[in-house]
Amino acid sequence: DDDDTKGSLVFQRGSSQGSAEKEGGREEKKTRRRGRKEVVEALDREGTGHAEAGRMKEALGCWHRALQLCSEDEKRLRAVLYEQASQAYLELESTFDAISSATSAIEIDPTYIHAYTSLARAQLNHGEPQLSLATLQRAVQLDPTNKEIREEMEQVRNLC
Repeated sequence: DDDDTKGSLVFQRGSSQGSAEKEGGREEKKTRRRGRKEVVEALDREGTGHAEAGRMKEALGCWHRALQLCSEDEKRLRAVLYEQASQAYLELESTFDAISSATSAIEIDPTYIHAYTSLARAQLNHGEPQLSLATLQRAVQLDPTNKEIREEMEQVRNLC
């Protein structure tokens, strides 16, 4: 799996390792990476279960641990975890944290539509309908046929 090996090689100057030992090290890193990814996915599922049961703080704990284990190149997964955290923060009425998490998701993956809707909702809850409207307009630019976003945008426009 090429995606699993990107950036996984560490070159050491002056190393006298034989090629068989290097190959064994690469396989070990692949195995650790796969194991780590499985843990991240399990934490994501566990967090989702907590959120669905209304246990937002527990959900956030799972998602934050998953984020700590994510590699930089797992952009969509990191964006999803931040966006889910944003929703949980909204449920906990922690608007600033919701805005921060949604913003992180957008910075990581500017094409992730759900991050824009979460940011817009957090901005609205923070008393910023104009910012919320601008965020929803960006979402519509990314997905012009999304009826739900257009409807939400109209509701926010009526508040401005």
